[in-house]
Amino acid sequence: MSKEDNDIRDTYEWRNAQDLFKRIYAKRPVFSILVNGPTPGASWLAIDYILRKILEGCPQFFPALFQRGEYLLRIGKTAEGEELIEKA
Repeated sequence: MSKEDNDIRDTYEWRNAQDLFKRIYAKRPVFSILVNGPTPGASWLAIDYILRKILEGCPQFFPALFQRGEYLLRIGKTAEGEELIEKA
């Protein structure tokens, strides 16, 4: 297997991103996130910051791409949100 064939999910960057992503939701009630989704507010500003940091370390981490894209759509940043969701 060549380096090009390696799965991104087997990298340190992916595992680190996955760990950070899990920590976001470990501190919030899952039902609230599923029902309300990402909406503007202080807690989502903090989550958005973490999502940006995750994507800096692993730009291919699609759960963060999707979640941040959805948040940007909800706050009216349509072009940015759509771009992230398309990457996911």
